[in-house]
Amino acid sequence: MMEEVSVFKTIYAEEVYSVPSPVMVVLGIPWKEVKAEHQQLLSKILQAVGLSLDAVRFIYQPHFDLSAWHEKPRRVIAFVPPPKGLSAYDVIQSGETSVIFSDPLEILNTDDAAKRKLWNSLKTLFSD
Repeated sequence: MMEEVSVFKTIYAEEVYSVPSPVMVVLGIPWKEVKAEHQQLLSKILQAVGLSLDAVRFIYQPHFDLSAWHEKPRRVIAFVPPPKGLSAYDVIQSGETSVIFSDPLEILNTDDAAKRKLWNSLKTLFSD
């Protein structure tokens, strides 16, 4: 019996680290259907807050549902309509997760007012 305890301690002697989940980007269409011009816009949006396309995790979800996620990220940028009762371009807190809902990339691509609203929200989301 004594031998088993020391083996257990030897196997699990390393420290456990909590690796934060990356920023999540929710898209209403699958990534392979996102046009090149919209990928470029998204890349510029992410660069504005110090991120790249490779530094975030993309999720395809036509109707936003945070409860379906196993992993709860700290920050989410959702390019899908907000659930009923919530508004776009506000930073919405849900537990440890902060979410911004934005117009889809197709709309942002041609709407400068929407881009400004998104930028103001992103400054709040990434203020720390």
